[in-house]
Amino acid sequence: MAEPAGSIEKGDPKCGLGGTITICFSRGDFSAFWALFTDNLVNLMVLAGICQFVFQMPAEIVYGRIVPGAAIAILAGVAVYVLLAKRAAARHGRDVTALPYGISTPVMFVYLFGVIGPIYWSTNDPLLAWQVGIGAGFMGGIVAALGAIVGPWLKKRSRRAPACSARCAASRWCSSAQCRWPSSSRTRSSALPR
Repeated sequence: MAEPAGSIEKGDPKCGLGGTITICFSRGDFSAFWALFTDNLVNLMVLAGICQFVFQMPAEIVYGRIVPGAAIAILAGVAVYVLLAKRAAARHGRDVTALPYGISTPVMFVYLFGVIGPIYWSTNDPLLAWQVGIGAGFMGGIVAALGAIVGPWLKKRSRRAPACSARCAASRWCSSAQCRWPSSSRTRSSALPR
């Protein structure tokens, strides 16, 4: 059986994994890196700007705790996803892509204006606001982990209609189209208004 183009033999130090896998880095990976890096950098800058200039939090908290903590969390998350992708590549013997990791912009605004800001404005204690924000992020992680456990079970036992309802609402809002499952040959793109 012919090996895929770009594969490396077992024991090759390019990826440090056993088995036949594809090369770890390609030209498109650098483009993806810069896109992810830029996205996370902009989110960190927006986070710092809102905390310091909108909330009027002290720079010691913003640049001494919040920004470094977020940067370490991003680096740790990227490292974990890379290791998981390398393990999946070794297990399946084929190329896999690591999931990009970073700060979700909508979630960042929810935590800023729904958690950190109100706590800071009501107590005028930046350390407490930061700690409550950390606690809220930790609780959000627990909810996401529980969703990862319950999600497959729920997917097997639920009908398609509830899964399609959000798409149906978005479709009707954008283009007044009927809700159709992706397998339908009559599905129209609802991204463009008519």
